[in-house]
Amino acid sequence: MLRPLILPCVALGIACATVPAAAQPLDVKPGLWEVSSTRSSAGMPQIPQAPQIPPELLARMPPEQRARIESAMRAAQGQADGTRLQKICVTRETLQRGMAFGADRPPSCKQTIRTQSRTALEVQQNCTERGGQQTIHMRYEAPRPDIMSGTVEIAMNAGGRQTTMKNVMQGRWVGPDCGDVKPK
Repeated sequence: MLRPLILPCVALGIACATVPAAAQPLDVKPGLWEVSSTRSSAGMPQIPQAPQIPPELLARMPPEQRARIESAMRAAQGQADGTRLQKICVTRETLQRGMAFGADRPPSCKQTIRTQSRTALEVQQNCTERGGQQTIHMRYEAPRPDIMSGTVEIAMNAGGRQTTMKNVMQGRWVGPDCGDVKPK
């Protein structure tokens, strides 16, 4: 089965596209950004609702175990369809990498940059892995350095199962200081 190659980035509202170093990055301000993203999907296997862990049981757990369980529960909630608001730290290095946030493009993927300018970036990736295929189409626009929007559409076909995901995002620059938010 084809594993989702960019789900962590899509959950953030940012695609895992890489841009050649000589290319012109989007003209957006580095610093703290607030990003609202809405994710929808079709064809995904249904994940049963996780049972709630009683607070008294959590209180009796060793701190390491409790932290792992709480982290796993937050991650599961972050993968669900719906709208998510979060803060992201964007650095000059992040922009030069094409907003990849440290994610490497798997060798099984062929990437085509369709549009690249100071105000728009459009990338398509076609990936083949473990007998499955995945097409990722990403489009970002930054009409001004302090706002941006984007859409990431993913189509996967593995083992005869067709899955699609779409993430629509809107971002606004908050300020030059990221505070305690670390770049990814």
